[in-house]
Amino acid sequence: MSGLTRREILVGASVIGGAGAISTASTYGALADLERFTGNSLRAGLLDLLVGWEHDGDTGASDGQVSIDLGTLSPGRRGFVLFTVDLPESDDGVNNPAYTWLRTFCPSTTGRLASALTVSLRYVDGTGAYTSDPLFEGTLCDVARTYQTGLPLDPSQDPNATVPGCLNAGEDGPLHLRLDYELADDYVGEETVGLGFEFAAVACRHADPTDDGPFVAVVPVDCYCGPDRHGVSYVEVYVCDDGAPGCDCVLLGKLELDDTLPEDCGIGTPATLGENHVVPGRYTLPVDDDCEDTGYDIVVTETATKPGEDGGRDEVVALAFHVEGDGDTPDPTLCQVAIKGGRGVAYYGPGDLDGNGTLGVLGAPEKDGDDEGPGGPPATGGPGNGGGNR
Repeated sequence: MSGLTRREILVGASVIGGAGAISTASTYGALADLERFTGNSLRAGLLDLLVGWEHDGDTGASDGQVSIDLGTLSPGRRGFVLFTVDLPESDDGVNNPAYTWLRTFCPSTTGRLASALTVSLRYVDGTGAYTSDPLFEGTLCDVARTYQTGLPLDPSQDPNATVPGCLNAGEDGPLHLRLDYELADDYVGEETVGLGFEFAAVACRHADPTDDGPFVAVVPVDCYCGPDRHGVSYVEVYVCDDGAPGCDCVLLGKLELDDTLPEDCGIGTPATLGENHVVPGRYTLPVDDDCEDTGYDIVVTETATKPGEDGGRDEVVALAFHVEGDGDTPDPTLCQVAIKGGRGVAYYGPGDLDGNGTLGVLGAPEKDGDDEGPGGPPATGGPGNGGGNR
């Protein structure tokens, strides 16, 4: 790297790495308080971060975020990614020692692959040979969920370090990491997967290593790692009709997940309810496709989402909820729930319900089959059907 400026290194790396190299300002320094600086140049003390990576002969570099496309993996496939975390010298002077962290992003895949792909991260030497036990290991889904707010890195290569060590790359060289991955032999499917990480550095002389780190403000999200499902189009709620012998399972109401209800019916707002999208909260439960109020509210307590198409907002693919009566109206007893997605409908019965609510999240149909779920259409004159598409 000698003889090249950092800008020249990044420009060259972006050409080599293609879509895998994402540039972002993820180096941190301080004059009085901790601040984030674009340009990554401080006259009070230079701090530059350069993260390089290599996977299957492809290389790339950035000053923070790393995105790697693993492509379509076959069952039993193994591989690894090598990372180099460096504080390189530049024309502006010698770089300052820094504390470094990394954090994870939700994997860019839907379906079972994220739970079938095992990953582990270790410190290695310059040749890629292991020099430590794993910093983490587990399914891609679990790891991505766990380290969204940061993992400290330690130049002494202690995998159990709870605070970062001070990296002096000018004297000791860069820090090397190796991420291994393996797809289960019994995995069935054809899904691509992308890995996302962000690295950050804080000048040692301006920070306390016991502080929470630069990612403390990140709000963790629940990465969706279930089957590849359609986005939810609507939710139909069926209840036991009062006065009927046994349970006559009849339609109570229907919540459409589209853009019309906030505008036409005043149910939710465009930010909380829209096409294939709803956020946890309380919503008036309409009778059907119109705005007539059933006298009940549907309270969404949890959702599972997947990335929206073409960079749109996340789509809800599963949700948990309960139904409450307005005012003095007693809560109903649910006997069946129907969730539309794509061209199909998934039906859930008593085994998936508890009184006036669901037992956990219930999903829209999976994308590998657009027909009705095995629960079948709504039942009348008896208990609802159980065992929908899950």
